[in-house]
Amino acid sequence: MNLIDTHAHLTHPDLSGNISKILDLAKEAGVEKIITCGTNLQDSQLCCELAVQHEMVYTAVGVHPTEIENPETDFRFELTELAKNPKVVAIGEIGLDYYWEKNEAKREVQKKILRAQLGAAVQLDLPVIIHNRDADEVIFDELEHYKDSERLRGVMHCFLGDESDFLSLKKLNFMLYSLYHYSPLTALIHLTFLLSKIITLSFSSTSSSIKLSFLPIPLFFINNASL
Repeated sequence: MNLIDTHAHLTHPDLSGNISKILDLAKEAGVEKIITCGTNLQDSQLCCELAVQHEMVYTAVGVHPTEIENPETDFRFELTELAKNPKVVAIGEIGLDYYWEKNEAKREVQKKILRAQLGAAVQLDLPVIIHNRDADEVIFDELEHYKDSERLRGVMHCFLGDESDFLSLKKLNFMLYSLYHYSPLTALIHLTFLLSKIITLSFSSTSSSIKLSFLPIPLFFINNASL
């Protein structure tokens, strides 16, 4: 089986000095390509450098909702410049995190930054990798703005919705990466439904292309509480 890991954070400090060993282990497990996701502009730059150094590594560039440092700064030019790297295949990890952020004003900042990055993704014709915690309704509203453009598509990195939400995401050209914090019974119900669905997503740019075709769920559960 040829596998592509669509969401990794290979620039995490805990992995420093072990990347070659990690990639060798991934190859042994049947993983052919890994997409490492940026969490801010500096981290996205590191992701690009790592992708250039290793053939099997590709990257997504973006600003994570919990990594917003200067909300008044227009970072779209820097983001666009990073996205010119031929190993960049998506904009991410971007999104909303209302689980950690309770302040309404700061939630509005997250929304503003997300909106800017969605616009950049549409302009660049790149898919997005969205982090979503406790912000389903707002996320759906933002994605709906682009449904007629047919250029916005991507991965919902964290999914807490029901069958109706899943079908809505499918119509918006989105797939699922992980089921988060479900009880075993609820997870089983969702798995029964989702296992019958196969979605194809293409990560592409003018200079590089990766086509992903697989079930819209993993075979394991991921707890990304720190992200």
